[in-house]
Amino acid sequence: MSITIDIDDQLLADLGREEVEREFKKAIERLELRKLARQMAEDLKDIDLTNDPDWQKAREAAWSEYRQRNKLAADGSRQY
Repeated sequence: MSITIDIDDQLLADLGREEVEREFKKAIERLELRKLARQMAEDLKDIDLTNDPDWQKAREAAWSEYRQRNKLAADGSRQY
């Protein structure tokens, strides 16, 4: 697919063709990233991490490691 865009001659003369092309490429990349982000958000709707046993185990292991590393009690208070 191609899209034709009219660009003011003065703008093109002031910025140069290369810079205008670079800016359009950046804009297209941002649009592609936005599309991917929407797809990821849609996919995440189908994932229920709250009730996922593997996710729960990983959270508990990470919390345990964090507590040990920072010398915290099970309730999160500082141990001295």
